[in-house]
Amino acid sequence: MQPYLEYIFPEQNFIDFKIKSGTVKLQTYRWPSSKDFTKGLVIIFPGYGSYVPRYSLIAQLYTQEGYDVMGYDNEGFGNSDGLRGYIGDIDVFYNTGYEFMMKIFEFYHSKDIQSVIAFGFSLGGQLSVGIQMLLERNQQRMFDQLILNAPNLGLMLCKPIDEIRAEIKLKFDDDPTAEVEYNPFLDYGEGLDDAWNQDDKIMVRNKVYCKSLYFNSKVTEELEQYYYQIKVPVYIALPTNESVVNNQLTREFYDIIKRNNPQNILHEYDAKHLLLYDGDLYKVIVSQQIKWLNELKQ
Repeated sequence: MQPYLEYIFPEQNFIDFKIKSGTVKLQTYRWPSSKDFTKGLVIIFPGYGSYVPRYSLIAQLYTQEGYDVMGYDNEGFGNSDGLRGYIGDIDVFYNTGYEFMMKIFEFYHSKDIQSVIAFGFSLGGQLSVGIQMLLERNQQRMFDQLILNAPNLGLMLCKPIDEIRAEIKLKFDDDPTAEVEYNPFLDYGEGLDDAWNQDDKIMVRNKVYCKSLYFNSKVTEELEQYYYQIKVPVYIALPTNESVVNNQLTREFYDIIKRNNPQNILHEYDAKHLLLYDGDLYKVIVSQQIKWLNELKQ
């Protein structure tokens, strides 16, 4: 059994979260601080195919430091409703995260929350930035810090991005929800699927739909332009043996944002894409992230 499956978020569906005029129910989770105080909120945004309970070991570490941890399963993933593994519209994908944050702010409306932190892995890292863009655009409270773990700001592909996207587009013209036997990655890495899926009954595996892959292959120009406006502190955990996302694009992102905030940090780890599931490495990563958060308060 995967270690994270032994732990359960104590509060399930702590808020009623439905989208698309109430027709799609999304599962929500909350794990309150184990202290007699709350330092802040950590919002978990899972990677593609994943869901919040897979981050229970990480959540536990943050709650032990005094943070409330929460999140939701994206439509079609985890315990949420929807076509399994299908992301049909990237704008809706971002906006769902924005709507979740509005629910969170409503839930905590009477409490003085010191900080709100986005914790994203892979596609969840991109989603964290997309939500921040919408929060700022709509003049809402924004994330005070972004923690991005192996963020998917573009994939490591075997051909130029425009060629890949053209090939995928041809595949989903007839049916955007059709599964596709198509591997565009330069080097997916042996054993990655096994490590990702082992003993997990609801993890989305082998369910890559054409349109989902299309949206995963490149961030929007709008989001790329938003990089220049990010002023909050950002922590990037970068695996050096990456075979899924393009680290060069992550480094370019970091070069842009560090101009606006000297407290930004990019920390490299000798690991593959699934660095949060590489034995006890997650403990090292989270402890360094918590140390960074504490230093920001000094």
